[in-house]
Amino acid sequence: MTKEYLYKIGDVVRIREGLDYTKSYRMQSGHMEGFDPGIQNPMIKRGGEIHTILGYTDHDCYHIDDDPNEKDPYGDWIWADEMLEPVENGCYCESLL
Repeated sequence: MTKEYLYKIGDVVRIREGLDYTKSYRMQSGHMEGFDPGIQNPMIKRGGEIHTILGYTDHDCYHIDDDPNEKDPYGDWIWADEMLEPVENGCYCESLL
């Protein structure tokens, strides 16, 4: 029996702050429960950013709308459950300044 993903396509999530490249962050759901895709320094800089789940990767982790930006010129990383946290009710505020 396949375990459902913690986050569904279209869910709004926040990248956890305080991620550390020396630690493991695993999938807690989906086909590859327990899998650690690894983390890179540019991913750590994105802590606190709000994103939407776009789909699942070949490694059954999450693909989010993490286009390259000033903090991360690469973007498009593989994200695990333990790297993300839900945004309550899908509502959030961004500064207009």
